[in-house]
Amino acid sequence: MQDRAAGSAVLKRLRKRRGLSLAAARALVQLAGDLHQPALPAVASVQRSVARWEAVKPVMPDERYQLLLAHLYARTPGGSLVLGAGSDFAEYLNALGLLGESERRTAELRSLVLRAATNAGGGMLALLAPGVQARLSAALEDPSRSDEDTIDGLASVVVDVNAEIGSLPMVRLQLVLAPAVEASRRLLAGPVPEPLLPQLRKVAVAAATLAGRLAFETRDDAASRALYAEATGEAGRLAEPWQQASVHMSHALVTLYSAQGGLMQVRVAGAVTRPGGPAWS
Repeated sequence: MQDRAAGSAVLKRLRKRRGLSLAAARALVQLAGDLHQPALPAVASVQRSVARWEAVKPVMPDERYQLLLAHLYARTPGGSLVLGAGSDFAEYLNALGLLGESERRTAELRSLVLRAATNAGGGMLALLAPGVQARLSAALEDPSRSDEDTIDGLASVVVDVNAEIGSLPMVRLQLVLAPAVEASRRLLAGPVPEPLLPQLRKVAVAAATLAGRLAFETRDDAASRALYAEATGEAGRLAEPWQQASVHMSHALVTLYSAQGGLMQVRVAGAVTRPGGPAWS
């Protein structure tokens, strides 16, 4: 819901939380250079733009400034990349929504920042809320310390990766998803509290199924079969037959586009791709 005054207040709160005043304009100028964008106007001009975003009758940051602010708030003051719920980045996107920006644009900003993060070696933890990051790190050291938030955070990685199919290269999505698959395995192998096991197993099934699909898309059929087998095995330990059926359905769609171990391909707009890619998960 649009609430321009509230959106302006959030932007001001974020800036002050970072201890930025004139430094906000300087930070944006520096960031534009770091991202190899055309140079911003003089610092004084940028500062006036900041004031307009936070005015009683605020002006929406234009697309260039939106992207710079997204990169600014995607990292903590210490330099760590944090994009999940409860982060400054999530709060910033909410502020844009309050100012009247479309969900399509805020989703695009998130994808752009995620793309930059994966290019720079970012990964699974960037998708988690700050508290969940700490919990997951602790749980991987000692699975008995896992809690519901740990499992929910892990699940959010799988959901986020699946949402980016079609907007990011499959190989890059594999890199982001791989830690979630491995974390699920390690937690299942450890003494996770018994009440959490069903939900953790569901996350493991979803992660392995998606990883199997991504492996197929990148033409690694052996890995794809192994991941689907892993998903099937974990699904079989759940008292929900539909879980296993869902894995079989995804695998069946992969098998449909394989022939005698050789892969069918179709040409789309001159490029060789596997059919059905983004249409199923």
